[in-house]
Amino acid sequence: MSEENKFSDGYRQEAQELLVQVEESILDIEENPEDLEAINRLFRAMHTIKGSGAMFGFDDIAAFTHHVESAMDKVREGLVPITEALINLVLSSRDHIKRMLESPDGIEPEEKKNGEVIIAALRELIPDDLPAQEKEPEFFASPQPEEPKSKQLNTSYRIRFKPSEDVFSTGMDPALLLDELAGLGDCRISVLTDHLPVLEGFDPERFYLAWDIILTSTCGLNAIKDVFIFVEDDSEISISVIQEHAITEREEPLPKLGDILVDRGDISREAIDQALGHQKKIGEVLLGEGAISKEKINSALKEQQSLRSVQQNSVSSSVRVPSDRLDKLINLVGELVITQASLTQVSADIDHADLAGPVEDIQRLTGELRDNVLNIRMMPIGATFTKFRRLVRDLSSELGKEINLNTSGAETEMDKTILERLDDPLVHLIRNSIDHGIETAEVREKNGNLLPELFSFPPPTLAPMS
Repeated sequence: MSEENKFSDGYRQEAQELLVQVEESILDIEENPEDLEAINRLFRAMHTIKGSGAMFGFDDIAAFTHHVESAMDKVREGLVPITEALINLVLSSRDHIKRMLESPDGIEPEEKKNGEVIIAALRELIPDDLPAQEKEPEFFASPQPEEPKSKQLNTSYRIRFKPSEDVFSTGMDPALLLDELAGLGDCRISVLTDHLPVLEGFDPERFYLAWDIILTSTCGLNAIKDVFIFVEDDSEISISVIQEHAITEREEPLPKLGDILVDRGDISREAIDQALGHQKKIGEVLLGEGAISKEKINSALKEQQSLRSVQQNSVSSSVRVPSDRLDKLINLVGELVITQASLTQVSADIDHADLAGPVEDIQRLTGELRDNVLNIRMMPIGATFTKFRRLVRDLSSELGKEINLNTSGAETEMDKTILERLDDPLVHLIRNSIDHGIETAEVREKNGNLLPELFSFPPPTLAPMS
């Protein structure tokens, strides 16, 4: 498989996972419109789908997703209310993106028209009386230069962000941008108070703070720039790459505190050399001499700690492995268990003292290997429950029945293959229950039962593994 195909397949898989998160988030928002975390989670998922899509050549997906992201951005700002129409459009957008991902040769003309209808409906949700700068801008993915392959690594960025002093007058909250940055990866933020005036000159309607941010992420430079797209003209923003991290057997030397401060432009090399002549730590010396503020020292230390943390965790916490490789590994472990059992039997027949110890070790290690390999395929059943929430919602609307879906035991783990095979039968059971086992609101009212019926889906009872 070519490198291009690997990146494309990786994007499709990541986007499918993000679409699951989109569906979960919008259903959570429907149940609780005040859930700001769910709104931000949905926005970040759409933002990532758009940014990665533009990076890997999925321009049609990036352009479509941009409209959903813009609408959700207006929701975050309180400019667009959460309505049933918005919920339905986001779900329709999620389904449309899924179909685009599953159509490598391009979607059909009829499906493309459906996407245009969704875009038009999303635009109608944005009020006409918004200022011109807040109107949804056109999005062109193609002219954007593709990032070099090296920027697709786990990369640490240094970001210095100083909003304009009149940022409050524009209705923008800089804290929301910091939250969005935190959603892109490992983010460490230090506040800078150098421009904070004395109390007599303090104007409560003006903004005086700035931030130093160390962000370690695989999102790429364009995704970071997109965070500041609405404030870049009026703010002081600098973004630079400080280190790209690869999985290596040896640790790269960490930059020294003095080098970081010089690289940031916070202090001169001469002041560093002069301070090195003392016996104290360089941070203490510089602080004692008044050469630099305590905030900038702490910010540089956080950058150093961030790089150390990334090096210590350079191995990815999760690895995507094709299921056929797992199946082959499980088969090999099965053959190893059979061979180990034969070896144990031979050892018992020989009854040799020097052989008994190693055979027992092999038996123990084989058992641990078997248990760990089998656990690799275990997945929480909660992922399946998410599909049921959407199914119940759609059927409830279609049949005019008020239904609440209650689930429990989402953390229960089952083998991936079993979960996949359970999916269709469980969907069939739920459909039948809703079609034939739950009455409409009119029938319940006639029978004196005014409460929505509850459809409970308890966790399965699993027998302990031998």
